[in-house]
Amino acid sequence: FEKQQYYVQGWFNINEAGNGKLNWHDHGAPGAPNFHGYYCVKAEPSTTYYRLFGDPNREVANHNIDNRMIVSEMGHPHAQGDWDWPGSRITVAYDIQPLKSLLNAGKHTIEQHWIPLL
Repeated sequence: FEKQQYYVQGWFNINEAGNGKLNWHDHGAPGAPNFHGYYCVKAEPSTTYYRLFGDPNREVANHNIDNRMIVSEMGHPHAQGDWDWPGSRITVAYDIQPLKSLLNAGKHTIEQHWIPLL
């Protein structure tokens, strides 16, 4: 942990059924030590789909449970599934990457978006 000098950035995803659903996307360089995840504030019942290593034949469903945190290595595109309950679907999402990965990706202004994990 100390050798990697991990940094984190985070944001809220607040979506309504039928409006603002996140389609397939990923967050950065694939594989550990680069991680992405989210915390379910109010996402139950809903599903997040992952394509393992981008392969549409290796799709898995994560059934979201409120107050549960998900962390996965980057490199697995993911998308929100449809939901039909009223109200906002709320998650707190985050990326966790070593300082070296951020600098190698050309993110030279990391102090504006990233916080060191100590």
